[in-house]
Amino acid sequence: MVTDASASGVGGLISQGKDWHTTKIAAFYSAKLNSAQMNYPVHDLEFMAGIETMLRHKNLLMGMHFIWCTDHRALERLLMQPNLSGRQAHWLEKMADFDFEIGTLRDHLMYLQMHCHEYTRVICLVWCGGSQNSLR
Repeated sequence: MVTDASASGVGGLISQGKDWHTTKIAAFYSAKLNSAQMNYPVHDLEFMAGIETMLRHKNLLMGMHFIWCTDHRALERLLMQPNLSGRQAHWLEKMADFDFEIGTLRDHLMYLQMHCHEYTRVICLVWCGGSQNSLR
């Protein structure tokens, strides 16, 4: 599962496959933010993208171990954070039924750059700002 958030919306996709070379997109989700959600801090928007994608595609994700890829590194520590807001605690409770681990998209793009064919390397460079140095 790969998710992302912006100032105006959230989105995510579910893909299936052994690795990045063979993965196929199975489903996607996107939503426009309402006026209250536009005031959420960035980490809550990124968190919301994940929980909403999980809930929308519960039928695909329940009972499966999956990796949640995000470009927001703070979400890795969110699950271990002792002080949560009410919203975050509510979302974590909803996520309790899912078997997942969080990985950062940057780590996966670095892997792609090192191990994939030239076309994928170009995609990695575009996503990471156009410089190989930005992946280090």
